Amino acid sequence: MSSRNSIYLILIFIGGVLWSGCGGSLAEKLKNIPTAIGSTNQVTVISDDEIWDGAVGDTFKYLYEGAYPMMPQPEPLFDVRHYSPYQVASESVRQELRTYIYLADLSDTSSLSTKQVIDDLGKEILVRARTDPGFSNKIGRDKWARGQIIFYVLGMGKDQLAKNIDASFPGIAKRIHDFDASQIRAKTYLSGENKVINSLISEKFGIDLNIPADYKKAIEDSTTLWVRRDLADLTSSLLIHTVKYESESQLSKEGIKSLCDEITRKYITTNTPGSYMLINDVDLPMYVYKKDIDQAYTLEARGIWEMKYDYMGGPFFAYLLKDPQRNRLILIDAFVYAPGKEKRDFMQQLEYIVNQLKFTDNI
Repeated sequence: MSSRNSIYLILIFIGGVLWSGCGGSLAEKLKNIPTAIGSTNQVTVISDDEIWDGAVGDTFKYLYEGAYPMMPQPEPLFDVRHYSPYQVASESVRQELRTYIYLADLSDTSSLSTKQVIDDLGKEILVRARTDPGFSNKIGRDKWARGQIIFYVLGMGKDQLAKNIDASFPGIAKRIHDFDASQIRAKTYLSGENKVINSLISEKFGIDLNIPADYKKAIEDSTTLWVRRDLADLTSSLLIHTVKYESESQLSKEGIKSLCDEITRKYITTNTPGSYMLINDVDLPMYVYKKDIDQAYTLEARGIWEMKYDYMGGPFFAYLLKDPQRNRLILIDAFVYAPGKEKRDFMQQLEYIVNQLKFTDNI
């Protein structure tokens, strides 16, 4: 063997020793860091029992366990659980969840929650909380496991903490929903995409809409397409319809309700003679919001539907979009029938599908 090859082998040997001494320990550390577990909409609160059992905890529960919009039976925005810092430390699996919110009264320096927050964020957090009236929360990542998000909601005194919980709620709720989006997508498209229906929608309506593979075509004619997913205890549906744009009155609460009822009365029925689907805004109101989807003016309606002359009903949302390229409106009516089951997660999956909509130049 030449001296050059010998030197080369020695260098390889030394590199291997260095890797096993340094890189190996790093790999071992990484291997020992678990991946966070948990489902969408789950929030774990860490706080002292005194905080959770009092007015501060009541404020948190009122907001985060408030009703998800327009369900036949109340369902919470988030599934909330609470642990004290001691409970989290005593059970390792409680450190491996996806979404945490610390609640800490920073004026109580003997509090275990406060001590943990200071360890995580540094002592300067106390100075900022005292001097910055607008300061209410911080965000951290991967404290105990990969794929974690941690919100720290802070206040100098219980009253300030309660106010900061209220003030930070919209922003934190949105961040949690954004954080959950990848998991919602994974659940929605667990079976893949239905490329045949996707192509049909593109050609027929001039929009890109990615329909999951387990949805099937139920009805199609020149203006309308109904696709649905049928499981043993669940039906999820998307009804797509196009109509000529004639006046601004169509883009109103009365306009979207009238169009929804007209289309579902024509297409959605059961085995009961004379039955048809309509919006029930007597038992619960129908709410209407304005939004943009792919830069298109959109009216969103939310409420509950029922079958006339039959005992069926459930939640729905409908988007009425003004096509920015053509003189027409597109209605997408999304609804779920799942008797005896919670429906929030299924509605979120439908929302994920529709909110990815993009206009094309196909027609």
